[in-house]
Amino acid sequence: MGIVEVYHPEKHHFVPAQVLDVDGDHCECEFLLSGEKRRVQVQHVRMVPEHAPGPRVFESKDRVEVCCQSDQEPGGNHELGQCWWEAEITNIKGEFAAIRYVGWEKAYDDIVEVAHIRPWGALPTQPLHFEKHDIHVPANLKAWVEVESNIDGLKNSCGAWGLSVVKAGKNVKLTLLGENTAAGTAKMLLQLHAKHQDGLRNLENEASKLQIEKEKRQEQFGNSKTVTFDVDEQLIGFVVGAKGRHIQEAIRESGVHSAHVDQPNSRSEPGKVVIHGPDECSVQKCREMLEIVKESVDVEAVSYTHLTLPTKRIV
Repeated sequence: MGIVEVYHPEKHHFVPAQVLDVDGDHCECEFLLSGEKRRVQVQHVRMVPEHAPGPRVFESKDRVEVCCQSDQEPGGNHELGQCWWEAEITNIKGEFAAIRYVGWEKAYDDIVEVAHIRPWGALPTQPLHFEKHDIHVPANLKAWVEVESNIDGLKNSCGAWGLSVVKAGKNVKLTLLGENTAAGTAKMLLQLHAKHQDGLRNLENEASKLQIEKEKRQEQFGNSKTVTFDVDEQLIGFVVGAKGRHIQEAIRESGVHSAHVDQPNSRSEPGKVVIHGPDECSVQKCREMLEIVKESVDVEAVSYTHLTLPTKRIV
């Protein structure tokens, strides 16, 4: 679930914790430093404060929070600290500040680097409103929600305080802590992602079918004979025939696997007829049916009355 900070009024400090459950005006928290699990009042819980990047400027008498490693008493190691103790700056010089911890004896006064100090954040004027929501996980997203980065991304996108995966046998659900709007957004995002996953799966199935068809054709044509010959761009229509009838008839009668015409890139280039067949005989037969040669002869207009040309010769 989400990470929050819990305030201890007796010690005047905030301790990081993870919200596990919500029950009215109390929430079950697991404290990160000690591992202790305890019910706390929601009014003592705040989200982790966000501060603007860049250097921080403090002055004497500023109310601040000081980062310390211990959750029992202020001071000690500040480098590895996770607890934030309520304090006041009594003096500041350069990168160091003289600190007096609120509610603690003067003996605990400290000199702290400004890098380990942040402005006083206090508790929210209105207690955080935690609600617990159970969200159904679509069957095709059960593996997806197991990835921690996916859950973190969903939590941030919907604005939830916390989000966790709960398994009960074969059923998987998400438990969300947050407002109704966060739960509604999470449900919508899950539904959209489930549809997206279905779309990807359909594309993968189509790609798989195409690969199988490709392999079948490669197996079919693997030992086949191939012939390619040029055809004048003006004669492509004669080769193909009306609605492809001529080329289909040639394929059918010769018994070849396929025959097609590659269109030329420009008018100055010929087209290409490509024939695939099981053997040399069928390929040659198909070629004889499709190959058309364009020939030109010079004839004096006054000297002819009738002209007979060989079959499949275009003048």
